[in-house]
Amino acid sequence: MSAAVIRPALQGYRDGFIPTPFGSGEPRIILGLNLVAADDDALAHELTWSARALRAYGKDRPMPTLTQAWSELGTEEKNRTSRIEGGIIPGQMSGTVESLRQQITPLVHELGVDEIVLQDMIVDVELRQRSRVLIAEALSEI
Repeated sequence: MSAAVIRPALQGYRDGFIPTPFGSGEPRIILGLNLVAADDDALAHELTWSARALRAYGKDRPMPTLTQAWSELGTEEKNRTSRIEGGIIPGQMSGTVESLRQQITPLVHELGVDEIVLQDMIVDVELRQRSRVLIAEALSEI
């Protein structure tokens, strides 16, 4: 998905917004992202592999571990980017605190995002908890 595609849809939403008595009275933009963070970019990228394997080889099964994903995915799928490149937002974004902040900040400002909803698909509990701590740090300064 790209910001260029999202931008007109958001403008249509803003232009056609009709306030209700239950909301803020203003249109709000909530961006859902599948984010993964680690202390280095290489590990963060590898943490996207489980979600890639699930999508590639069927959703009617338990979430694959990193070891399973490593054996199931080919080189091309493993190497597919998990960073915003050329304005394209990947299905799973990954990075360190700083690299995620560098990717997400321009997107938030360009689209006028009010809130980010986080999704992740990390099987390992310790890696998932660490990822969430790092993501919170990255987003705290945006």
